[in-house]
Amino acid sequence: MRSLFTVCLLAACAAPTELATKSAPERPNIVLVVIDDMGWTDLGCQGSSYYESPNIDRLATEGVRFTDAYSSGPNCSPSRAALLTGNYPSRTGVTTVLNKKVNEFALKEHPRRKSLSTEETTFAEVLRGAGYKSISIGKWHLGKEEDSEDPLGQGFDENVGGNHNGHPGSYHQPFGKGASRVPVEAPEGSYLTDVLTDRALDFVRRNQDEPFCLYLPYFSVHTPIQPRADLMAKYEAKEPVGGHKNPGYAAMIEAVDEGVGRILALLDELELADDTLVIVTSDNGGHSVTSNAPLRGRKGMLYEGGIRVPLIVRLPGVTAPGTTCAEPTLSMDLFPTLAKLAGVSNTETVDGADLMPLFAGEEHLKRDAIFWHFPHYLVGRQTPASAIRMGDWKLIETFETGQLELYDLSSDIGETEDLTALHPGMAAALHGRLRAWRGSIGAKIPVKNATWDG
Repeated sequence: MRSLFTVCLLAACAAPTELATKSAPERPNIVLVVIDDMGWTDLGCQGSSYYESPNIDRLATEGVRFTDAYSSGPNCSPSRAALLTGNYPSRTGVTTVLNKKVNEFALKEHPRRKSLSTEETTFAEVLRGAGYKSISIGKWHLGKEEDSEDPLGQGFDENVGGNHNGHPGSYHQPFGKGASRVPVEAPEGSYLTDVLTDRALDFVRRNQDEPFCLYLPYFSVHTPIQPRADLMAKYEAKEPVGGHKNPGYAAMIEAVDEGVGRILALLDELELADDTLVIVTSDNGGHSVTSNAPLRGRKGMLYEGGIRVPLIVRLPGVTAPGTTCAEPTLSMDLFPTLAKLAGVSNTETVDGADLMPLFAGEEHLKRDAIFWHFPHYLVGRQTPASAIRMGDWKLIETFETGQLELYDLSSDIGETEDLTALHPGMAAALHGRLRAWRGSIGAKIPVKNATWDG
């Protein structure tokens, strides 16, 4: 049986401004929006004064915003596989982007899966068993249709645009060429983000009388930076604020926010809002087109800028409006949470933790640490490494050099001061926990490359 870890973390949820009833609707509808490559500060409610996201900001005032939410991996495929299965990337074998070439550097990278195995159980399969209709709309990046590794082969009833591609060839119809093309039909001149939202609205209308799961992993705001012309003009006329200064990227964020707003409006129109869980998050930290300050690093790194993400949740009757929660969470936690809401309770064999207690205002999850393992190179960003966060302490181990880095996130969220020398005991304890965890899940460790001449 896979462990869920049973010791309480030393982090807490902020006291709710008003008391939640703590009773979820029976088999609520589910809307799960994943925004690709959106950084931790890339929303108004997350601190940006340049990017505009009024609809997601409103959602935050109506639910709970998690300040210490993390992706289970520092780039696309690992975090998506973890979200779908409830397990750490090392458990699924999807530990980096699937189409990445294995490079030969000082350490040899181990062979890895090139798709999410159909033997894995996804939340879509669990929800199907509980009577839900489900759809995946947008980015998949976890396998090919011909191998039954697309959304239809992994439990979803419908699939719009999900294939092996990590990004669209273009955001303007025909959405790319050849193998890079996103297979979504739309009129000439259509904008991909808007088209995916249209398909989402259609699915909700068709399934409003039965429990449904709308999984909407937008391709935005991943490169290429291709905004709608009307929104681009708006941000070209706007003054940058700090490191947030790219008008095309800002316009892409607003287009996604418009999409979320249209979905929220339809839920209100159909009187479904009170019976629907809405989640908005990102698959990893922001890329170089944005600034993750005050966080260090970016997508592809185990520093906070690469793995800390927005997470906003609204479930009327459970989440108290306008609250925040500082308990560390991972994207893999959504699997057991969705299963629990659907009435499925036998999820003890997954690594993720049910977040329902946090939705209802409780302070802690019953685990004392969360982990990352990225045994790969990303040139210019990361060499193979692992990390652990326990309470406010975070340790990163770099395999190439054996270096340990220790940070106190409560006073140094930017990871500017390595405290290993000042707190060797804490560093050793965390390193021991990290190594034990890797052993418990069979994490693959890179080995020395004897032929590398550097």
